[in-house]
Amino acid sequence: MHLTAIFLALSLFAASPYSPSLDPQAMPGLPIEVSSTALTPTNIVGNAIGDLGHAAGVLVITPKPNRIMVILAAYLRTTFVGDNYNNGGNIGLFSSVNFIALSTTVTAPNSFRSSNVNGTTSRLVPVVSGPDASGIVLIGEGVSLRSASTFNQPGNAAGTGQIIVMYVTLTP
Repeated sequence: MHLTAIFLALSLFAASPYSPSLDPQAMPGLPIEVSSTALTPTNIVGNAIGDLGHAAGVLVITPKPNRIMVILAAYLRTTFVGDNYNNGGNIGLFSSVNFIALSTTVTAPNSFRSSNVNGTTSRLVPVVSGPDASGIVLIGEGVSLRSASTFNQPGNAAGTGQIIVMYVTLTP
């Protein structure tokens, strides 16, 4: 995605009746869409297309041609079973076509490398939330989740995950 496209999207958005805020409460009539993608142990440790360790990552939202997508929030839910995964890198959201970083990263120790935090077997980690989400605007792209490096599956690590993204779609 080029910076020109981002500025075009923002100018189109600013000219819309929804310009006062990206707060969903200020966008009447726009349905909030939710994408929920499961992450299996294979997705977590793999490096093939569709896995966290691949350059394209796991496709979370398919590209939307001729549409403007505004990300409102994203969360990573992890469930721990057996041993911890080890190694692995920071996890983040990227545009699915040009692979531009869309979020701050969730560090590996806060994602699939940690387990049983305070006796829990599951946790929800914000990937994008609050004011940080208000600047994420995509034109004609989708969203992928990927890791900076591949996780390893020692012993009986069988944890799973889920990435949940909330967004609105605008037609220019």
